[in-house]
Amino acid sequence: MKKLVVVITLALLAAGAWRFSKQHEALEHAQQQPGPLAVRVAHPQPAATVLQVALPGSVRPKDQVTLYARTNGFLRKVEVDLGDRVKKDQVLVRLDAPDLAASLATTTARLDQANASLTLVRAQHERTLVLGTSGNLSAQDIDASSLRLKSAESEKALATAEQQRLTALVSYLTVRAPFDGTINRRYVDDGALVSAERTALFDLATTGNLQVDVDVPQWAASQVKVGMAAAVVSGGKSVPAKVSRTAGALDPMLRTLHTELLPDAETTVLVPGAYVRVTFAVPRDEPVLQVPSSAVAVRGGVTMVGVVGAGDLIHFVPVKLVRELGRDVEVLGDVPLEGRLALYPPAGLVDGDPVKAVEPEPKKAATP
Repeated sequence: MKKLVVVITLALLAAGAWRFSKQHEALEHAQQQPGPLAVRVAHPQPAATVLQVALPGSVRPKDQVTLYARTNGFLRKVEVDLGDRVKKDQVLVRLDAPDLAASLATTTARLDQANASLTLVRAQHERTLVLGTSGNLSAQDIDASSLRLKSAESEKALATAEQQRLTALVSYLTVRAPFDGTINRRYVDDGALVSAERTALFDLATTGNLQVDVDVPQWAASQVKVGMAAAVVSGGKSVPAKVSRTAGALDPMLRTLHTELLPDAETTVLVPGAYVRVTFAVPRDEPVLQVPSSAVAVRGGVTMVGVVGAGDLIHFVPVKLVRELGRDVEVLGDVPLEGRLALYPPAGLVDGDPVKAVEPEPKKAATP
């Protein structure tokens, strides 16, 4: 890694020295001639209005979940296996929990007892109210009867709540599929002891309903919109897709926009977990020009290009770098399309200096 950093650093230093030597050579050549400085010029070209952006992506199921046991017990029978396609609410596993069944039976008996007790206490309370109305009982006796009725009602409510809780736990002894999908992994076998919310049973995922995740770089993130068409390439085959949703904000660490795409139709080309290439046709909102990288210079900490205008006077125009293309760069700024750009402008030139523009020689046609 250190060797790679050293090689890159030496390459950058060599490129900077070569550029400086070119500028120095141009300045010396110009100073040896009388009159305005001679500078070579080039013409900017309009950049592509639509960019074909290819980015790495990954395929994953739209719905994917690991199923766990919700109660303790023994696996009585595993109904499905790896690769099986299942439907929603289909039984996947059946558990046995004898202690849970015994607890439910005890609670049911307690609830029956509470119901019987409540019926008796309610009848006694009604007689107490009748006797109290006739003046045969005191107010203290009536209050005591009311308290016994409330206690019996509370006892029934507690028994009912406990029975409902245990009934829900018993229902968890049968594990069902939460949605249509395929068993991607099986973790348990018949007879195994499982613990509530700790023992994983299966990985279930949708295989026909897939989505593609891709991270769009910052320079193209503003042009990616929901509904934009894209192409997902896997194994040499292309599948049309559309942007279904975006994160709406750049990742603060990676400076990328997380984007999800949905294939237009169900396909067997895409496999969950596969690495794919996603191609976007990204339109540009602003006119961008493509200029030679040798026309770009930094003056006073500002990136500029020298435009040779009327009267062969040079004017330095600030620009914003959009993309590096090797010999050329894409820039955004107030640069006329028909303008002439000075190549390797000498550092001694200032805004408004006269120059002698040297047009590039036309390319000769290749002889047959």
